[in-house]
Amino acid sequence: MFKKKIYRGWYIVTAIFFANWMGAGIGVPIYGLFYVPIRSSLSLTNLMLSLPPVIRNLTTHFMGPIVGPLVDKFGPRYLMTMGAIIAGFSTFLMSTADNFWEIILYFSIIGASGHACLSHIVTNTTLARWFIKKRGRATGIATTGINVGEAIMAPLIQLLITYVGWRKTWQFMALVPWLIIAPTSFLFMRRSPEDLGLKPDGESTEIENKQNASDSH
Repeated sequence: MFKKKIYRGWYIVTAIFFANWMGAGIGVPIYGLFYVPIRSSLSLTNLMLSLPPVIRNLTTHFMGPIVGPLVDKFGPRYLMTMGAIIAGFSTFLMSTADNFWEIILYFSIIGASGHACLSHIVTNTTLARWFIKKRGRATGIATTGINVGEAIMAPLIQLLITYVGWRKTWQFMALVPWLIIAPTSFLFMRRSPEDLGLKPDGESTEIENKQNASDSH
């Protein structure tokens, strides 16, 4: 009896879902959890602590014109893998920060570079190539990872800060992009279905399935 294969595009959606999940759990959305411990440890002002996420967001947006051509040239596989490695490096460096300018460098500049390679510019461009009729569904599932990441990672990170301190928490968080986002991106992300002999939405697979089903009768 013929068994229908899962369209490869849904593996792409799954990889992006986890990239969004883990990315939201180590980026700007959870920065506020470190606000009080970093302020107490480094004696920084409220203004100083409020600037890094703002600068990071601005830097990420300004990198859009750079990342766009890169995803066209190299595809999402290598770009997202590289972004995850940079994001992990940035997160680990945050555990060594001793002053305001180091936080700006590690979180706002290096961190933004990694995040830009994992941003919607890369993921949405890829999904648009893999899905046409089901693009809304695929994008919706992948984007849900952001909200899931914020909801699940925030309490876990707060527990880590409470029990092991803010510096060790950044070190643990660095493992997320290194052990989860980078491997899944490298294994599953691909530029387009045509590269694998497929068509958007799995149409070629469906045609083959019908032919195989007919042959089996």
